[in-house]
Amino acid sequence: MTQQVRPAWGATVSQPATYDLVFDPERGLTESFFLHDQEGRPLDLEGASAEMRISDQAGIPLLTLTVGGGLTIETGRSRLSIGLGPSAASGLRPGIQRYELNLALRSGDRPLLAGRLLVREGA
Repeated sequence: MTQQVRPAWGATVSQPATYDLVFDPERGLTESFFLHDQEGRPLDLEGASAEMRISDQAGIPLLTLTVGGGLTIETGRSRLSIGLGPSAASGLRPGIQRYELNLALRSGDRPLLAGRLLVREGA
């Protein structure tokens, strides 16, 4: 089954999707996605979990986010949110990092998003 990821602000893309994110050390990073199946029906996220791994360009792990620790799943809205506060800046170097966001559903684990994470310079 192909899932669709729709950022809270609009466009739908079929997963696994490439989507770049920006982390600002002063504001952090907040991004939300609505998850749908290929017919456009909201995904059943009951019992789901998620993990986001951030690594540097060489693949060295820098930070891992999980549900309750930077990731939020709203089952009733089929929504997954990333919330990375400014305090995470200590673990992230300015420049381009990489991330992978995986979703674990009752039907199995699925890669959801992957891409670049641009970490801006602090003020």
